[in-house]
Amino acid sequence: MKSPKYFSTFAALFVISGVLFEGCGPSTNTTSTNTSGGSASVLTANAVSQNYKDGSYTENASYRSPAGTESVTVKFVLASNIVTDVNVSSDHPLTGMSNHFQGLFNTGIQQEVVGKNLNDLSAFSRVNGSSLTSGAFNNAVIQLRTDAKA
Repeated sequence: MKSPKYFSTFAALFVISGVLFEGCGPSTNTTSTNTSGGSASVLTANAVSQNYKDGSYTENASYRSPAGTESVTVKFVLASNIVTDVNVSSDHPLTGMSNHFQGLFNTGIQQEVVGKNLNDLSAFSRVNGSSLTSGAFNNAVIQLRTDAKA
């Protein structure tokens, strides 16, 4: 009987395709907070109520992707401790997929942080289906809090 062999092949292809295309489909603006380890715990620990200087700030951060180390530039505008604008960009994404997910992240993160107090920002683990750019953004927020202290 040949059906078990074909079923096994189909099942294996189904599992592989799910792993390869995870996060590639359409997504709503889902953001989850990561509260354990790494930059997440540092970001939360640094969230002591502070006053920050108004102005425009540019922070550079990086993260590891399957293609190598990606660098992003995060531009923030602060007014009375409120993030009034944010933009995440990269001059040289390593792949088209990197460019795609960085763009998704930029759109989603604007909706998550613009209008929020810098003291209230917590760590992001996934925004708009993009998970790797989040680590770099979290580190940029940490650096911003240092650079913008009043």
